[in-house]
Amino acid sequence: MLETLAPDLIVTQDLCHVCAASPDDLATALTRFDRRPEVLCLNPQDLGDVWRDILWVGEETCHGPQAEALLEKIGVRLGAIERQLDATAERPRVAFLEWLQPFYVGGHWVPEMIQRAAGKICSGVRARRLSGSLPNM
Repeated sequence: MLETLAPDLIVTQDLCHVCAASPDDLATALTRFDRRPEVLCLNPQDLGDVWRDILWVGEETCHGPQAEALLEKIGVRLGAIERQLDATAERPRVAFLEWLQPFYVGGHWVPEMIQRAAGKICSGVRARRLSGSLPNM
């Protein structure tokens, strides 16, 4: 099926093999292509990596200036949001869960997003599988 689309570029990620094609599966699929497409495998760990990947995809799609403009717009909006936050206000405690059974706490850039939005990540909760109940809830 993928080869019938005849893409010039495939963008995938290598963060989670549950929610993406594994590198081995993708390599197997690429053997069926007459003309092998370019493959970008993104693996952002934090927001800085997400911003870098936007630029990378922009460059690979010949839209570098548009990617730079998008990042500038994002920076302006983040700055405006951060100026609106009351630094003295009580920060809501946030637990970000990707799965409930078993508990799996989200990571990568999500904790940074929560903190930038004036949330406080629940103490003791980091990106990992948890057994039992959430700590300090």
